[in-house]
Amino acid sequence: AEVSAMTLLDGDDSSDSDVRDEGTQSMSAQAGWVDGDRSVSFWVLDQRFSGVDPDPYAGDDPLDGRDWPIFFGARVLGEWIDDVNAWADLCIVRGYRDTIDLEGFGFDIGATWESDAFAPFYFTAGYAWGSGDDPATPDVNEAFRQTTWQRNNGKFGGVTSFRYYGEAMEPELSNLGILTLGVGTRIGRKNSLDLVWHTYQQDQAADFIRDSALDADPDGISTDLGSEIDLIFGSKAIDGWDFELVYGRFAPGDAFADADATWMASAQVRYRF
Repeated sequence: AEVSAMTLLDGDDSSDSDVRDEGTQSMSAQAGWVDGDRSVSFWVLDQRFSGVDPDPYAGDDPLDGRDWPIFFGARVLGEWIDDVNAWADLCIVRGYRDTIDLEGFGFDIGATWESDAFAPFYFTAGYAWGSGDDPATPDVNEAFRQTTWQRNNGKFGGVTSFRYYGEAMEPELSNLGILTLGVGTRIGRKNSLDLVWHTYQQDQAADFIRDSALDADPDGISTDLGSEIDLIFGSKAIDGWDFELVYGRFAPGDAFADADATWMASAQVRYRF
């Protein structure tokens, strides 16, 4: 179990993140149970933003008022079934944004199956969903938002972690449903190759995507954002060194009329000492 309270003491006023964090107060509590590689935990996070434009990714006008989301979450992790490493994250958001009530909900569930019968391959399936804001209820914002603490980075069965909502799109889970299918293989004990496919569907048609790496905005009419395929190679073959090569390609859906596909590639080398 743990509790914490924090605020920003000093920062660079030129960045959006520091402007958002100025005067912010956060309080959190968590309690959990661990048995080997299995765990269950419950947590709550109270955030009170008071800086100018406290929500630069919301797609709406800046406000100079209260932005007080409170998150209530639960998490289940581990191998509850033989050869299946599963996860389930559930979260609700309550609180206020000026005079608007916040009532969002999100979840992320999935599993990686790794069996001796198919070694060295492993297979992953998951679905993540964050609610969107219903325009018919102007006094309530039903859009789910993440905590700003999220990394959205992890590994399935390989040796390296990656952005599991998409390397090219890199979205926040908000007003969005993400289907993920993946297959990977270990190449020896210290190398891995993952092929991961995602589809993206908005819950409510909107002309923005909250905190995405994409520069273009959807049309706000279609909810079909598109799909992405990622290829990730990781290696820890040399002691103390981590190597990672990533390729991602996003194919736009109907919400991006006449848009071309976009792709990214990156290489990373890390030395641990």
